[in-house]
Amino acid sequence: MNITVTPTPIFTEIKLAGELDSETAPLLEEKVQPLIVDGCRLVLNMSEVSFMSSAGLRILFSLRRQLPPRAKLVLLGLSAHIRDTIIVTGFGEFFMIASNPTEAAAFLNRP
Repeated sequence: MNITVTPTPIFTEIKLAGELDSETAPLLEEKVQPLIVDGCRLVLNMSEVSFMSSAGLRILFSLRRQLPPRAKLVLLGLSAHIRDTIIVTGFGEFFMIASNPTEAAAFLNRP
């Protein structure tokens, strides 16, 4: 898995490419955990994630639970399969899921 972190004036984009599974989930946690601070605005761009196992789902939920009260995390560009998995498992209610960068920015701008 390749993980690229790009700070912008509005949010920090974490772009993932490859498979998110038990081997790569710890790497994602290692990269994202230091970014989780009060008031952070993170966009996890998953448009190039080809596969996500239950370990990937677990790490996403774990990162979400670590967010301080004023922090935000948006999942961007999920494939239909990954989006369906998140929704069917009931985890969809814990995440803001955006189809495009404009929608992600709108989520981040909500009070």
